[in-house]
Amino acid sequence: MDKRRFEDGTVLVAFELPAAVSARTVSVCGDFNGWAEHIHPLHRLGDGSFRTEIALPPGDRWRFRYLLDGQRWENDWAADDYVPNGLGEDNSVVDLTDTQSLPIMDAARAATASPRSGEATADGATARTATDTEATADTEATADTQATADTQATSDTQATADTQATLDTEATTDTQATLDTEATTDTEAGEHRPWFLRRWWRRLSHRGDTHSTEDLVRAR
Repeated sequence: MDKRRFEDGTVLVAFELPAAVSARTVSVCGDFNGWAEHIHPLHRLGDGSFRTEIALPPGDRWRFRYLLDGQRWENDWAADDYVPNGLGEDNSVVDLTDTQSLPIMDAARAATASPRSGEATADGATARTATDTEATADTEATADTQATADTQATSDTQATADTQATLDTEATTDTQATLDTEATTDTEAGEHRPWFLRRWWRRLSHRGDTHSTEDLVRAR
């Protein structure tokens, strides 16, 4: 297990397993990543071995194990210590309580490695952790859901407004039709009265009088 420190005290730990483990995939799980299975995969090298580098803060002892092919556990063959895990087996330990004696990473190597705690590096390039990727995906999904809800609300509001406008138009049309029908009926009724009532009807219409037909008969 190779350990080197940055100038700020962060330690870059190299987690390695030899090809003899006979695995297709390997991930390192431990206290530093919540024992998640897919955050820190190891990368297969040309000789069949596996390796990844993770930046960890100093001052603590970190328990970890390797998960092979998502099914079986393996300890680090060069761990600083081993402690019982309560399941009848041991966990590996990387001890960073005293890091002053660790070699300081050279400037060229430090420029390509990430000093951020909990991040893995592979072949000198920083690989973002799955936790950051998932957080970004969750944020984008929330934004998409909100945008969809806003669009739906806008569509519902527009549909309501269109429906109300249609109802108002129909009501206006019905009212106008009723008024036109009543006016026609009144006109036709006046034209079919006896000639002496029609004469009075016209006079009263010009005057704006509202007497009934019975009043016209009595007046006659």
